[in-house]
Amino acid sequence: MKYITKDGSFTLLNTDYNETYHPISGAIKGAYKRFIEPTLLGDVAKRGAIKILDVALGLGYNIAAAIEDIKKKNPDCIINITTLEKDSNVFSLIKKLNPNIKSYKIIKELAREYEKSKKEGKADEIVIKHGNIIIRALIGDAVNTISRISTKFDAVFLDPFSPQRNSELLSPDFLSKISLRMKKKARLATIIKAGKLKDSLKDAGLKIVAGTPEGRAPGIVAVK
Repeated sequence: MKYITKDGSFTLLNTDYNETYHPISGAIKGAYKRFIEPTLLGDVAKRGAIKILDVALGLGYNIAAAIEDIKKKNPDCIINITTLEKDSNVFSLIKKLNPNIKSYKIIKELAREYEKSKKEGKADEIVIKHGNIIIRALIGDAVNTISRISTKFDAVFLDPFSPQRNSELLSPDFLSKISLRMKKKARLATIIKAGKLKDSLKDAGLKIVAGTPEGRAPGIVAVK
């Protein structure tokens, strides 16, 4: 089911979790306010290269918005994104969407590459290169696929569904694995503000620095 959000962009209902992929307050606006701005991507982009871990891909708005923002700050910045996604059905959904984000064409390219890889029996990992942008998508439960990552990241987007339905992505063990893959001073942003999440992030070696203003509930920003 398609929903129009308050900024005019569309989101969809995930029937497995019975939740929308984005807040009704604004799907695209939320991507910027909840993830792009809190992780200071513009500042990192000025260095010439940036690495982002995206948990989870969903409809790809967060990645597309990140690429758009980085390119505005530094068109020559080398962008390396790793995204984790459990539900391979999102790729068929992505093909049907046309949000007002110019860089969403790259997400559609990722979806096309998934369909191609699926036919070849290699659909557990997709990699695309688009100019100075590289996106690697690992398909499967993020609790498991994160072990296939050795990269250190400048920013992390942690975007699960609610804690009641997606608690595995907020567990102390999983957060510790994320922390191990963050560079010093890297930032993690999440829309979730579950009761014990701050303690789990602190135990993982992260410092809580701020909250995000948009989302289903006030989120958390933490720095390594």
